[in-house]
Amino acid sequence: MGRLLRPVIKEIGRWLFPEELPCPFCGTVGMKWHPCPTCRRQYKLMRQQQHCPRCGRLGYQGLCPACQSKGYFQVARGTGPYGGIWQKVLYEFKYQGRRSLGWHMAHWLAETVLAEPGFKGSQLVVPVPVGPQKILERKFNQSAVLAEHLAWFLHLPVEEVLVRTRDTRPQSKLGRVARLYNLRDAFSLFNPDVVRERKIILVDDVLTTGATAEECSRILLAAGAREVNVITWATGQGEVDENGTKKL
Repeated sequence: MGRLLRPVIKEIGRWLFPEELPCPFCGTVGMKWHPCPTCRRQYKLMRQQQHCPRCGRLGYQGLCPACQSKGYFQVARGTGPYGGIWQKVLYEFKYQGRRSLGWHMAHWLAETVLAEPGFKGSQLVVPVPVGPQKILERKFNQSAVLAEHLAWFLHLPVEEVLVRTRDTRPQSKLGRVARLYNLRDAFSLFNPDVVRERKIILVDDVLTTGATAEECSRILLAAGAREVNVITWATGQGEVDENGTKKL
């Protein structure tokens, strides 16, 4: 019984004595549950890196190959690359059930949105949906949690109007034709009146090939949305070709 209660007592003690609470991202003790200076420094450094002006992939002075042809969303930004603390935090958030991380992650999302002129004048926050199987496995939609917190920070409404009608294969290693087929009829929209004539922030956890963001943006625009911009926790690393397929 003592062994079972020990973790509970320890957790209660951390909340009673907040000076012992760690950085939510890296675990550095004494941060009172705020991101530590090291994590904040990494975030600020990432925002200063060269990136594709449209999708936000790092390492490009101009448009990346995948953004050479016109797509549906206007601008996409991530708070950092999919690696290091960003990958660690996302893994704990999605797969280890640490939903409380969503608030801190959304704070960085909000900072990124407010620093990017393309998001100015946004009117509605919409999360990317996950499939039925993912909901059964994780018990929650990680993008919806991020969207709810982000909407609170930005003082905007949030609406889960997109629905994922089936589970799909991971997009990152599929070719263009396979990606399009993979997402065919994977999403639907209900209550289009909510998005009509609205400038929308679409929220997802990671942008890899960008195909999911493009398809969701296409559906929102077809329903009458005025503009769609995308914010994610992380942006996939590595070069992509003109089809958005990652080079191995």
